[in-house]
Amino acid sequence: MTRKVLVIGLDGAPYPLVKKWLDRLPNLKKLSEQGAFLPLLSTIPSQSATAWTTFKTGTNPGKHGVKSFKTDDGWLSSSHGPDPFWVVLGEAGKKVGVMNIPGTYPPSPVNGFLVAAFMTPPNETKFTYPENLDLGDYKIDMLFERYSFIPSDTGIDKLDFKKELYDVTDKRYNTALKLMDEKEWDFFIVSYKGSDSVEHFFWRDMVDKDPTWGNAIFDYYAHLDKIVGGMLEKVDLKETTVFVMSDHGQDLIQSKIFHVNQLLLDKGAIKLKKSAGTKLRRIGNKLLSPLYRPEGLFSGKVKWLLSLESLIDKKASIALLDSDFSKDWDGGIHLMNLKGDRKKRTRKKLVEILRRYKDPETGKPVVKNIYNREELYNGKYASSMPDIVFQLHKDYVCNHRIQFRTIDRQKKARITGSHTLEGILFAAGNLIEPRIKKEDAVPNIVDLAPTIQHILQVPAPDYMDGRVLKELLTPEEAKKPFLTQVWPEEGTRDKFNWSKDDEELIKKRLMGLGYL
Repeated sequence: MTRKVLVIGLDGAPYPLVKKWLDRLPNLKKLSEQGAFLPLLSTIPSQSATAWTTFKTGTNPGKHGVKSFKTDDGWLSSSHGPDPFWVVLGEAGKKVGVMNIPGTYPPSPVNGFLVAAFMTPPNETKFTYPENLDLGDYKIDMLFERYSFIPSDTGIDKLDFKKELYDVTDKRYNTALKLMDEKEWDFFIVSYKGSDSVEHFFWRDMVDKDPTWGNAIFDYYAHLDKIVGGMLEKVDLKETTVFVMSDHGQDLIQSKIFHVNQLLLDKGAIKLKKSAGTKLRRIGNKLLSPLYRPEGLFSGKVKWLLSLESLIDKKASIALLDSDFSKDWDGGIHLMNLKGDRKKRTRKKLVEILRRYKDPETGKPVVKNIYNREELYNGKYASSMPDIVFQLHKDYVCNHRIQFRTIDRQKKARITGSHTLEGILFAAGNLIEPRIKKEDAVPNIVDLAPTIQHILQVPAPDYMDGRVLKELLTPEEAKKPFLTQVWPEEGTRDKFNWSKDDEELIKKRLMGLGYL
């Protein structure tokens, strides 16, 4: 029997939203009726760089070491983490096609073809393998650094954004169909990043039912549903297993900021440098903070004047928020200058402080979930992950600044949607057990790689953390043993170093997307 796998990524697609709209998305609805539609849990943190790296390697962040697009040696590239599972498939003789998965620049050799994603520098011409791959009128991605999203009378920023969003999406779709037709493949994956982007910038409009932009997100999902339908017409579900998935979910960013380092300072875990400048800044902080208003004319300058994070004495402090790891609802704290029992006692104490901390305005807890590092991560890079990991209740986002108030209200932001844990997973095909119920399966993004390798009958690397989602498979398929093989955990790719010019371009792009 011929076995093929098609994966369609809808970046950032949240389970609650897609479930709400499912009856209005006929192609996704049909997939759910033919197979399964479930939440897909993301990584912690639910940042795209972390989640997609976990997806493609089948490993937890402690093994691949990626906690954001900013890494210890620059920016995320294809050289980070173990080999993607499609490399393993290729070594077994399977033909693979990969399009637009983060962390694939520079393009590495595969047994098939690969098109790198948006981390490709804007002026780069070599972003495919092989180099002469014919992509038609393809465009890598939007130039996010162009869009300020400052409200204006004309709304021209949003109009331009929508036009470019659909243009990039349609060109990616047409190129995907072209490659599916022209190339031999056993495994093919393409991700559409536009679902994540439209949610980032239009979620508030959707919630407020803005007359012009309130339907922007649904309209784009309806467009994606047609794209899914077009790609499904290219395959036979009797020989192809189809997954439609997202790397994480998304929701509305709320109005309150939790300044974690301010709490650590108040509790004595952070110490400031002893100098006249520090004393003056603290006096100014105390005098001016009652006058600060988030929507004030000079709010940004006042916040900068009152901020104390540049005065942290890292040699004397014992805890600090990891600003790369911590994004919106996810946060992580590193313990410093501590060993042995003192470190254990300090962690236990800080965990209790976080667990018990309540919003002074409402009296409600701020932290929803809290973990010790060992509960979430294992592997070579586990020590680089925060000692304490926490998730906030929906009303709050975390921030690294020491900002005169532990809980602060933020001014209106241009990016109004951000990442959550609950993404989506559709599965269909003759190897998929139809009509799986939500309560019967709890898939995690780390499970997709070993599941795909199991379906394609290729032994998976023995270091993978994920499991085969046997509850999604037919009884006959689920009974088959999960085969593994020895594979180098460090990967087989050469180390890649960014040029300074490219680093600056990528930094601007990530700032435009709100990742920095």
